[in-house]
Amino acid sequence: MSIRRFVELGAFGSVCCMLTANPAAASSRAEKKACDATAVVVCGEPANDPVAEAVLIPRLPELRPTRESLVVWFMKPVKVGTRVLIGKYVIEHDDARMARGEPCTYIYAAADRRLPVVAFHCKHLDRARGERASVTVRPMGEANGMGELQEFQFAGELGAHGLPTNR
Repeated sequence: MSIRRFVELGAFGSVCCMLTANPAAASSRAEKKACDATAVVVCGEPANDPVAEAVLIPRLPELRPTRESLVVWFMKPVKVGTRVLIGKYVIEHDDARMARGEPCTYIYAAADRRLPVVAFHCKHLDRARGERASVTVRPMGEANGMGELQEFQFAGELGAHGLPTNR
C-alpha cells in the first residue's frame, strides 16, 4: 500500500470516527449508509464536494521521479545553445544534479546515451499541468527552417523547463 493511499485512508477513517462520536451524527447515522473506508461516499455525503474533500482528505504533494526523460525527433534543425540538432534525441532532467549545482538538463543522441550532446542549467517556467510531454521550438526565420528550443515539459508535470538566457 502506498504511503499516499495509507494517509488518505487514515484521514478518511479518522473523519468517520469523529462523525460517529458526535451524537447528532450518530442519530442520523442509522438513516444513512455506514462508512466504508473504500467507498466514494463520506458518511452519506458525496465525496466530490470540494470543501469536504479539501478538509476531510488532505492531498499530498505529487511525487515526481528524480530523473525524467523524453524522446524527441527534430525533423528540421533546432538550435540548443551553440549546438544545432537534427534527428532523434533524449532530453533528460535530473533534480539530483540540480541540487548538487550541476547542469540538470542533458540532451543525448538517442543512439548513444553515454555522453550528452548538450548540458545546461534549466530555468523553471510556470505552466499549467501538461497532459502530454511537449517541446516548444521557436522559428528563427532561417531559409533551412531552423528553430530554437525554448522549453520542454514532461507529461503530468506542473511547470516547464526553459533554456537559460546566459549559457
